[in-house]
Amino acid sequence: MARDSIGIGKVLGINVEAHWTLIFLLLISLLIPIIFLFLILVFVSVFFHELSHSVTAIKSGRRVSRILLTPLGGASVLDDINIDPRTEFRISIVGPIANFVMAGFSAIVLVFTPLGAITTAVQLFFLINVLLGVSNILPIFPLDGSRIFRSYLQQTRSKFDATMVTVKLSKALLGITLVSALVFVALPLGYTPTYRLIVLVWSVFIVVLLWGGTRAEQDAAVIRKEAEGLNVKGAIRKRFIYAAPEKRLSSLYASIIDANEHIVITKLGNTFCMAEINRTRMRKDVALVKDLAVPVPTFAESVNAVDALASMEARDSSVAVIVKAGKPVGILTVSHLQAFISLHLLAKKERATSHLRG
Repeated sequence: MARDSIGIGKVLGINVEAHWTLIFLLLISLLIPIIFLFLILVFVSVFFHELSHSVTAIKSGRRVSRILLTPLGGASVLDDINIDPRTEFRISIVGPIANFVMAGFSAIVLVFTPLGAITTAVQLFFLINVLLGVSNILPIFPLDGSRIFRSYLQQTRSKFDATMVTVKLSKALLGITLVSALVFVALPLGYTPTYRLIVLVWSVFIVVLLWGGTRAEQDAAVIRKEAEGLNVKGAIRKRFIYAAPEKRLSSLYASIIDANEHIVITKLGNTFCMAEINRTRMRKDVALVKDLAVPVPTFAESVNAVDALASMEARDSSVAVIVKAGKPVGILTVSHLQAFISLHLLAKKERATSHLRG
């Protein structure tokens, strides 16, 4: 469960993490102060955007495991993958609203701020939030607008059909964007070649990025439909070690050797955790199982296999615990669950092919 992100604090009980590439980018940008200021303002805006998603999700009865900030934006990671359309609409729409509110606040501040460095920073903050707000109401996956639009379509369609319609619209809008950029570069509008090249490269980068997000959403929807009714029961592993949080690591080591098993599950309060044994090499202050405990997702045997995998991947967790009557009865691993789903889809495809031949 080694993560590529680093915890930077907690806000309203929500863990906030930054991907290492973002931290690296900020450190490099210190060489150019104006770039550093711009990036800080961008990620302050992104943070409050994601915080609004998280707070709304919590108020809607959903659990939020973390807010993740990356060089390409941010994400509020919810424990629950299946969200009803009304809740998805509320969670999605508050992000752009938060940006428009911050832009409005910036505009008010500008009225009363004398010219100077602070004014420049506030102007940048205003423009950043206007751009984030406008871009996030576009119905293009994986932007908020796509989920707003999909939740609206679900009033008369299934989630799968609503997703497919939104995917088609996303691809159409991305195609229009790319064609528009090419037309802009081709027409003699008086802009310098360098400026036109920058516009083209930036447009292609955005289109490729969002196209990838759209394809990922399409593939996930298709897999979820094909694996409908497939629960995790057949993928559960029964071999694991369940250790008390106060158990000493020296004693745990003997249990691992005897059982020939390295996955150790424990429980802190009401939260099931996995003991990350490899952390003992990096920390010298660990003596008990609870010192290595990291929370992991928990599921019932009846949960859909694709939903379980999506939840584990969203939380960056390689292990999940299967719970029955409050007790751990098995575990799931990402690699095993991926293989289980893939084999199911292959078998289903082979049966369909055999049926057509017959």
